[in-house]
Amino acid sequence: MLLKIMKILQENFFLNVIGFIGYLLIFAIASTNITCAQAADKKTTATKKTKLKGSGKALEYYEQAFKYSELEEYDKAIPLFVKAIDIDEKSPASKKSWLATVYGALAQIYRKNKQYDKAELFYLKAISTTERDLAEERHNLYQYYGNLGLLYYEQNKLDKAEKLFLKSLDYRFDSSGNEYMDFSREHVSNTCLHLADIYYDHKQYSKSESYYIQAIANKEQANSFDDLEAEYIYSKIAGLYILQGFNEKAEYIFVNKLLPVQEKVREADDPILAKSYNHLAMLYREQNLYEKTETYLLKTISIYERKPGLGNIDLADSYNNLALLYLDLGLDIKAERLLLNTVSIGEKNLGLNDQLLATWQNNLAQVYAKQGRFTEAELLYKKAIAIDEKVIGAENTSLARDF
Repeated sequence: MLLKIMKILQENFFLNVIGFIGYLLIFAIASTNITCAQAADKKTTATKKTKLKGSGKALEYYEQAFKYSELEEYDKAIPLFVKAIDIDEKSPASKKSWLATVYGALAQIYRKNKQYDKAELFYLKAISTTERDLAEERHNLYQYYGNLGLLYYEQNKLDKAEKLFLKSLDYRFDSSGNEYMDFSREHVSNTCLHLADIYYDHKQYSKSESYYIQAIANKEQANSFDDLEAEYIYSKIAGLYILQGFNEKAEYIFVNKLLPVQEKVREADDPILAKSYNHLAMLYREQNLYEKTETYLLKTISIYERKPGLGNIDLADSYNNLALLYLDLGLDIKAERLLLNTVSIGEKNLGLNDQLLATWQNNLAQVYAKQGRFTEAELLYKKAIAIDEKVIGAENTSLARDF
């Protein structure tokens, strides 16, 4: 039964995060550290035997409660836990370590049931009991603090979550600065991931990068670094490099870390893969590596063309990006053909008052102007201006579109 309790404590300290630069899929990191759970079970076996002598009725309630919790019938499980805890709190035979563990387990169930105030109360009980009465169990605080941090994280209370995640990491060391032998690297890696995401959102990119790297190191040590986790973390690292203008570093991550994983785990026509190709193309464009830019834009377009209806706007934008490349290279006919497709898709899917459509119309107008087709260019420029005036007002058309 204690193994069940420890699993309940551990199983939900996992990552729920937003994907790469605003649009990658959400990936759920859902693996547990069996070795750690087994170690916890061995450590608490003596407690279990003691409790059988001192509070048999409480143990009966616990058994029933766990059966219901495994069935996710939390409304039935919670009252039984509360009854059992009430008995144990009043019993002098009850061990504080057992109670701290059960407080943490009940807190996890309240969190699953989205009863956040009650979950917070029992996490705090687990922490205070351990800090006050269990000097020899203080290494368990890394888990209690981490899970309480996760509770705040789920409620978007990021300042509180950050402080508790940092405390959680600190408590994996003893007073001499050595790591405890029985802490879970999976728990540590997920704590690092949450901190990295918090710092990413706060634009503290150096801290964010540092914790992503720590997360990778701990997952590799635990042999638990799966492909979807790698995709998520490397996409975030690439994103923070792009946001800082570190294009060569971002390119390295795409080419050597992210794309090898994505090409392994995703279908060849997956739009997520297309987005990565498109970002790599734009990085090459910034470095004036036109041949590589064209190669990856063509890969992007190939995927979107195989997914009719799903990525029309992304397809149009990819056509636009390739057209601008061709325009810079003096390949006006190729640019015109692509921009005609772009504008057509935009008119069908965006409506006639969308600024993205205005941008594409403006780009096609530039091609016509470059070819000396001024009447056609003027017509498109006027359409683009009309959209801008409707969207942001005529007084703000300091848009300075390139006429």
